Amino acid sequence: MVTLRQDKRGNYTARKRLPNDVRDEYGRLYGPRIEAKFYAPASTKPQEVKRGWGVIGVLPGGWYADIRELSGGCPPDLFGSF
Repeated sequence: MVTLRQDKRGNYTARKRLPNDVRDEYGRLYGPRIEAKFYAPASTKPQEVKRGWGVIGVLPGGWYADIRELSGGCPPDLFGSF
C-alpha cells in the first residue's frame, strides 16, 4: 500500500512501483518507467495536497487498465493499486 508521507522539511512525497507489464507503455505515455512519484512542497495547503494525492492515488490503476487494454493483455488484479 502506498502512503503519503512528509519528509523532515515538510514536503509531501509518495512513490509507487509500476507493474512490469505496463512499464514500457506507461513510460512512453507519461515519462517514468520504474515508478510513479508524487511530490508537493511544504508550502502547499494540506487540502490541496489531499486533493492532488487523491487524484494521483486513484488514477494510476485506471491508467494501468487503459494501457493493458491497448496492449490486449489482462494480467491479474493490481492488489492495492495506488
